[in-house]
Amino acid sequence: MKHILIDIALSYLCVSFGVTFLFLGLMFFKEWRRSGNEKANELKVFGLTEECPAEHGNPTDCHLHAIREMSLRERCGLVSELGSADLIKILTLHEKCLARKKLKKAVPEMESAAEQI
Repeated sequence: MKHILIDIALSYLCVSFGVTFLFLGLMFFKEWRRSGNEKANELKVFGLTEECPAEHGNPTDCHLHAIREMSLRERCGLVSELGSADLIKILTLHEKCLARKKLKKAVPEMESAAEQI
């Protein structure tokens, strides 16, 4: 009976470690399959989920406002699951928003022109 319990315990440990190593292997593969530009874009987007670089906070008019309110773990998971096209779309929206905010600061009377960007 004692040997059966030991065999069951060892089998459980082997399965647990196997699942853990499989998970780590999949994580490594996911990172490995991204190109250098995709990794750079992922890091940029993750940085944008921390705070707005223009207003240094979490403005309510930002397209990343809801994401910034998530936990660090949730944001990491979300950003790592984004495809290349989604990363580029977020970065493009950010560039347009940043240009609009800079234009509003530089020339306050041109606010209506800034809204068109």
